[in-house]
Amino acid sequence: MKICTKKRNCSDCGTEFVAYDIDWMGRQVFHQQRCESCTEAAQRDYDAAEKVAHIEQQQMAFAAVCPPLYRETNLSQLHSKFRQVAQTWRYGSRGLGLVGSSGMGKTRIAYWLLRQMLTSGHSIQATNATTFARLCVDQFADDRIHRSSAVTTIYSYYSVDVWLLDDLGQHRMTDRVEAELYAVLERRTTQRLPTIWTSNAMGEDLAAMFSDKRSEAIMRRLTDFNDIVTVWQEEALC
Repeated sequence: MKICTKKRNCSDCGTEFVAYDIDWMGRQVFHQQRCESCTEAAQRDYDAAEKVAHIEQQQMAFAAVCPPLYRETNLSQLHSKFRQVAQTWRYGSRGLGLVGSSGMGKTRIAYWLLRQMLTSGHSIQATNATTFARLCVDQFADDRIHRSSAVTTIYSYYSVDVWLLDDLGQHRMTDRVEAELYAVLERRTTQRLPTIWTSNAMGEDLAAMFSDKRSEAIMRRLTDFNDIVTVWQEEALC
């Protein structure tokens, strides 16, 4: 390796400076074009552009999984229990169950948490129970594109850092959908990956949405491995 010095005019400001050139086995591997001040300024510009690009990528990733209605949430307008969740819940092996009456902000706080997880560098995915059921059916569709898309999407639920299942328990599940839900929850539980889920029902009401052969197993994975926060209509003024 050969290091050479020579005077050169900065390509940005024109100031004369002592430049360093490096040759390796007759091949130039470094040719200094900027003075030290302009090099530092260029690095700052590059870092700022990288930061902007990173933020834009995060915004696009969040928009890809979050419906427009829930992309902007004012925590001050949510119930105090949900504001506390926003302050205390952290990524770890325990997930989160948000249960209560409609309109209490369960889905809003769930997507707010997803955004925080994404900002912290975690991968996220989200779906509601109705869409999950449709994907389970589409896995066996005749159309190859629909089938491949459904399989890929459901497969991502198995390994994504944080998965949100919204509006669970609105309808009884078919055996196929129920079996897939159990498989996803079982995989995530054993891999210590947190799941966030929301529902208007809890206890026996939610358990009744599943078949006798899987109800206990699914409920255990929804409750024993998650912190449950409930907000009912009568608490709205609290």
